[in-house]
Amino acid sequence: MVDSLKLLPDIIKQMQTQFTYDELFILIQKLGIAILIGALIGLEREHSRTPGAKSFAGIRTFPLIAMYGFISAMLASYINITYYFVFVASVIILVGLSYYNTARGGRIGITTELSALMVFVLGSMIYWNFILIAAIVAVIMAVFLSLKIQLHQFVENVTGEDIFAVLKLSIVTIIIFPLLPERSFGPNNVINLRLIWMMVIFIALISFLGYVLTKYVGYKKGISVTSIFGGLVSSTALTFSFAKKSKENDALSSNFGVGILIATTMVFPKVLLEIAVVNVELAKLAVIPIVIFMVVGIVLSLVMWKKINTIELTGIDLKNPFELKSALYFGLIFGAILLFSKLAQINFGDRGTYFVSFISGLTNIDAITLTMAQLSVKNSVQPAVALNSIIIALFANLLFKGIIAIILGTKLMARYTTLGFGFFILAALLILGYGFIF
Repeated sequence: MVDSLKLLPDIIKQMQTQFTYDELFILIQKLGIAILIGALIGLEREHSRTPGAKSFAGIRTFPLIAMYGFISAMLASYINITYYFVFVASVIILVGLSYYNTARGGRIGITTELSALMVFVLGSMIYWNFILIAAIVAVIMAVFLSLKIQLHQFVENVTGEDIFAVLKLSIVTIIIFPLLPERSFGPNNVINLRLIWMMVIFIALISFLGYVLTKYVGYKKGISVTSIFGGLVSSTALTFSFAKKSKENDALSSNFGVGILIATTMVFPKVLLEIAVVNVELAKLAVIPIVIFMVVGIVLSLVMWKKINTIELTGIDLKNPFELKSALYFGLIFGAILLFSKLAQINFGDRGTYFVSFISGLTNIDAITLTMAQLSVKNSVQPAVALNSIIIALFANLLFKGIIAIILGTKLMARYTTLGFGFFILAALLILGYGFIF
């Protein structure tokens, strides 16, 4: 035994006494995390395997690959970091041989083999203390791997127009955003083009998520689910569409009416998120009023939920928020509201701000919400004034959508929406009354 130890390189012999008990304990913990990551991916791969089909790796092999990555990183760190690339090459050769054999049998997918390479790297990252990012990547991997069917169905339903809209806005953002000046201008330097475009992208991302969920999930799940996701895109546009559809199918008027209330309820958490992204302190003040609105909407929706029928929907008029025209339109509105709000504040005080909030809130709640949050950050308006302005904008938006539903919808829809929006507007008036008095 002693003679055999003499044959080991000096660096290996030094490693025998390199670790204290505490360091060894930490190493064992890290190794355990690497094994768990390998087991997570291996479990998913084996579970998704077609019964009777052969696969490169599963619940046993993936933990071994993670351990191999961990040990490779450890040895390379002590011996020479260039040795790590030798270990990587060995895994690539192993995976390549596996893919070659499976491809000869007619299977051309490389998902499992690529997952094995990633698990090897994740095991190495664990040793190098990138533990959190490795865990996050592992969870994201597992999600993508397990959603194979859903993702393929989503791709099949994506239209050329959707892809083109995303590409146009992405290209314009990549090209134009770096060219926008960083300096501010206008009254009290309230206009900042970079900030405006960042807000455009932020709103587009939230709305696009709702657009995708509405188009590829909501329509098939019925009015209620369509309303939940559609409210993230544009509750006003959904109100227009549902009001028109109620006249096409009078029997579903009550369903469409409740759908409008559900979509409206989704506006409130969206508004709170928008405030929090720009101004955390204002968001703290807005929590209680927004929660009150949400409770009113949830109670109304639950009470009327039994009226909802699960029918597949088509033809809801929701535009892709990544369309260049829509994005530029929102940017212009946001910039204009920023400017007019500040001018109104300068010339007419808080009353001018409230007036601009009411007018802008009629059709677009996002722009005025971001405007007030931004002005409050710059101390251009007091937090209480900013919050009251947002509530006023919500009041105006609720009033506008209620009028749309009454005028464009059927009489049955009008009864449902009048009751629902009546409670919403009452809540808004009570919140505003408290805000102005106290």
